[in-house]
Amino acid sequence: MGISKTINKNNNEGEKSDKPIPIVVMVPVIKIENNTYFILEYQYRPNIGKWIFELPAGHVEDSEDLIHAVIREVEEETGLKPKTVWPMFDYGIYITPATNKKILYYFVAENFSKGEAHPDADEDIKVIGVKIEDVLNIIKPNSVVKIEDAPVVKIEDILNIIKPNSVVKLEDVPVVKLGNALNIIPNSEMRFDLKTLFGIQYYYNFIQNNNIKLTYTYG
Repeated sequence: MGISKTINKNNNEGEKSDKPIPIVVMVPVIKIENNTYFILEYQYRPNIGKWIFELPAGHVEDSEDLIHAVIREVEEETGLKPKTVWPMFDYGIYITPATNKKILYYFVAENFSKGEAHPDADEDIKVIGVKIEDVLNIIKPNSVVKIEDAPVVKIEDILNIIKPNSVVKLEDVPVVKLGNALNIIPNSEMRFDLKTLFGIQYYYNFIQNNNIKLTYTYG
């Protein structure tokens, strides 16, 4: 199934639709000097009653194309507006087809300008930048690295670095422990959802290491 430019959803009340429910998942990557950061969200999920780390993601609105959905969702959730967006795959991925019709479209988002965050009223989101190497050390099997000790850059500082004519340099930005930045209790159980683990690992293993980019013609 190739990526379509526009998603049309069936909104007729009372009528059961067999159409997939499109979700865009973004891997926001910021390269500052010789460092590459994943932009991650730390978000409370009432359904499980816990805070977890996630990549930005969201539903595609009626008659909205995937690219605009990506740009909108990233800015709404993080305050970063991507100038470059490209797909990690040229197709969508079903996550649990036995129980639901959600289909995920993964995109890499890069080259940001300062935008304005507009999280939904029921969203409690904290945004941080974590080096790729530190994220990989945390999520690898049998890791002894504690996530609360990972050095992170706060999103406010990243926004100051990337704004036009900024005189702020990365080396002048305070790097703090993730546990301190997010008020995480030491040794508490840390969670990443499946879509986030998959996106991080795929980006690192198949894209960054192999310099792979899929071509997407838009317009």
